[in-house]
Amino acid sequence: GSDSCTSCAANYRRVGGECVVCTGHLADTDNAGHHCAPGKYESRECRAGGDEAIDRECTSCDASCESTCDDLTGRCEECAVGYWRAAGSDTCELCSGHLADVDSDGDHCSPGHFEASPCTTTSDRVCKACDASCADTCEDA
Repeated sequence: GSDSCTSCAANYRRVGGECVVCTGHLADTDNAGHHCAPGKYESRECRAGGDEAIDRECTSCDASCESTCDDLTGRCEECAVGYWRAAGSDTCELCSGHLADVDSDGDHCSPGHFEASPCTTTSDRVCKACDASCADTCEDA
């Protein structure tokens, strides 16, 4: 008998005449269910059968992701601080006013406006104009 495989098992790929484990397979035991390290997602699957020479590819999640993103799509599982996602959307958007005015010492709304409601993971920040009686600035709601 021969000890060379005729085809590779799941999570293995062919290199020359041998089956070798795919990159990222069970590399991170603290990241159960994922083949790539935290902060990365599987952008290309490892192929067993057919074109067995294709290895798994791990790609960094977008900066808008909190820590993990879905395999193949890269969709953030949760948005990072400073980002929000509308119901039914796949994209985390940068909150309005986020670091827009570096001279406002930490304020997120432009001068002459105040934060009526903060940015959350499900809703954007709402800035409203200060009352006409205010000179330059007003306090957030």
